[in-house]
Amino acid sequence: MAAELIPSFIVGKLAAAAGGLLGGLTMFAFMKPKTILDATIRGGVSTGSAIIAAPVLCNWLKLGQGVESLLFCGAITGFIAWGVLSMIARFFIRVEEKEMDIIDTYKEIKK
Repeated sequence: MAAELIPSFIVGKLAAAAGGLLGGLTMFAFMKPKTILDATIRGGVSTGSAIIAAPVLCNWLKLGQGVESLLFCGAITGFIAWGVLSMIARFFIRVEEKEMDIIDTYKEIKK
């Protein structure tokens, strides 16, 4: 019985990964990568987050665990994951440029 579930599990994870990569590549239209390494990291982050979070999002949206649902949720997850990671990175780059300490950072977040 468990051996019958393995192919569907693998196909589901591959669908989520493909959706995450597609979502990450879609984000390239809004924030172009500067180097090949940057693009590779973005693709990896989007794909990895989609593999982990797409099934959770499918359950939350009550879509089921079909290939199409996992592909769709993977794309959403991949797009959002890189967007959120980018916003956080830009915030900390700004903090570093202004040479802010933890108190100043707290005040900046509270704004």
